[in-house]
Amino acid sequence: MEFVYIFRILSRRKWSILAIAVIAVIAAFLFTLKKKPVYKSVAQMSTGYTLSEDMKLADEGFNVPHIDVKFNNAIENITSAKVLSLLSYRLLLHDLNAATPFRSPDHSKASQKFQSLDKKEVSTILQGKIDSITTLSSRIPVETEIIEYLKFYEYDVTSLLEQLY
Repeated sequence: MEFVYIFRILSRRKWSILAIAVIAVIAAFLFTLKKKPVYKSVAQMSTGYTLSEDMKLADEGFNVPHIDVKFNNAIENITSAKVLSLLSYRLLLHDLNAATPFRSPDHSKASQKFQSLDKKEVSTILQGKIDSITTLSSRIPVETEIIEYLKFYEYDVTSLLEQLY
């Protein structure tokens, strides 16, 4: 009996329920219309510190503090400034060379500030730094401009650290 009563109430109010749903869809579309796209990437890394075999607590090879230190060292290496710098170089290289870049900042401001930079030269320098696993130096004027270019794209180390989880 109660089910029939609820069904009758819903059938009388079907247009108002449908109108609310349509308004919610339109509002969600309008709120997300000008939102920048966000890219999400998930990575899994095998450290090799654990074994799939059964572990015995009495085994001398199983040292919990030692394993904890190894994991902490791996996390520190992943979030180190050098690794994040190399990641930022790869991201900028992709944005400079790809048809669909990850980020497209306002280039009218960039053209005034970074007009002396040549994209091919920047790509060559960044690829060289990636290949040699070294970071840009603030002592060299061209590399200083590239560092500023990274900051303009928000690919500098501090910006990347804020976005990593």
